[in-house]
Amino acid sequence: MDNILPSKEIKKDIQILSDQIIRDIEEGVKSLENIAFRCVRLSKLTGDQQMEQILGYEIKGYPKNREDKISNDIIKLARIAGRRSSLESEIFYTQTLSNIESNKKRLEETNVALNWREQRELDILTRLFSERKLFLYQSTSYINAITKYSNTIDDIFFRIKEKVNGSIKILLNNSKDRFIAIYENLNSENPENWRLAIQSCRMLIKDLADQIYHPRDPLNIGGKNLIILDEDHYINRICAFIRENADSNSFKKIFNTNIDLLESLLKKTFDATNKGSHEDVYDREEADRIVLQTYIIIGDILKIYMEKEDEKIK
Repeated sequence: MDNILPSKEIKKDIQILSDQIIRDIEEGVKSLENIAFRCVRLSKLTGDQQMEQILGYEIKGYPKNREDKISNDIIKLARIAGRRSSLESEIFYTQTLSNIESNKKRLEETNVALNWREQRELDILTRLFSERKLFLYQSTSYINAITKYSNTIDDIFFRIKEKVNGSIKILLNNSKDRFIAIYENLNSENPENWRLAIQSCRMLIKDLADQIYHPRDPLNIGGKNLIILDEDHYINRICAFIRENADSNSFKKIFNTNIDLLESLLKKTFDATNKGSHEDVYDREEADRIVLQTYIIIGDILKIYMEKEDEKIK
């Protein structure tokens, strides 16, 4: 978000619209195209021309040249939108939101059994649909958080940092230096330091997993799916902790959404932190977004953990 005008009326409009968009995404009633059109309106209110352009391509499709290729400028926008075919790939899918959703619905509602090609197509469309839904949710939640709690990214970052650091001092003693390093690296003018800040976020997520859900034997789900919960699979461990504590008061208060969406948000944040290892960070705003999302998730999950520990004492 490049700039939010310092008008109370504008901020109120932003808050109301972003609240509505988040609610509609969580309820899953509106089409993604409908939601994207309102996200365009939100981008106009915030003055984020780049996001407005990205959303336009999400609705109309990402254009190709005569050689059926995407230009470098469009690739940059598709990369920001998370349209890679896979994490390591530089191939991007260009279908419109409407095309993805309508084809997914068509295959789901067919009256005959799907052949293997159709089932594979449905699996791919389901993944693309989830990724597009998550992209709209994340970008709107980012604007919503900034508008609700602060006038500037620096203020919201400071508030979240102080809140999370309070828990870190008690729970994640080995992580205090990481938070200091992240803050210092983000204040640098060197893009290499922004990359290091994102790398530190990945280690913070592992520190969180080690604190709240120690490595253990694999978990068998329904006699079919084996969930690996060893040292290296720390995202699995955090997801297992979330699912085991979904009935806690803190979970219900903090996460007014479904567990699957929360887990997708966690995994998407983790994928973003891997960027610090695989490629350059493109700008400071991108680093700010990744760090901010990491802080929010860690702080909220630690609240659930602390409630659980308090119950043990009682």
